[in-house]
Amino acid sequence: MLKACYCKECGQQFTQQEKEAAYNKTVFGIVDRICDIWGYLSLDFITGSRWFRGAVLAVLALYAGFVMITNGNKMKIMDSPAYDVAYFTDTKAWCISAPQDEVTVELYIPGKAETVDVTALDSSNQTVFCSTYSAEDTILLSNTENLHYIIQAEDKQLEVYLVKK
Repeated sequence: MLKACYCKECGQQFTQQEKEAAYNKTVFGIVDRICDIWGYLSLDFITGSRWFRGAVLAVLALYAGFVMITNGNKMKIMDSPAYDVAYFTDTKAWCISAPQDEVTVELYIPGKAETVDVTALDSSNQTVFCSTYSAEDTILLSNTENLHYIIQAEDKQLEVYLVKK
């Protein structure tokens, strides 16, 4: 593209403002303005900064660490199509609702627990029986005698109630 520096009719040199006005009327000038507008709409003048990107990465890393510490350190009952599971925060108890009388439960156990102790309690909190499972085993819970269970691995403990659908 050729750039004119002087007026063809009078011979005067173009000012910088006149040059910019002429450039803004060309296809290249229009594309540049669209890119500038897009930069403001996308907040590129903020998000393009290295400090901003570093701060965002640091905040995300701190948040991920916080979530891992708070949620990843709890023993949980894994979901299954054979039953519905709910956790009640006020009583800190798990409720398993299943149509059958016996349910096999898989647990998420953080840490290095090798054994899981299962204690069955009756309605008066008297121990009916105790069993020990390997951490990888599925645990069989029965709802035939209206029992609730205490499942313990290392220092983590779950209280589980079974309800028949």
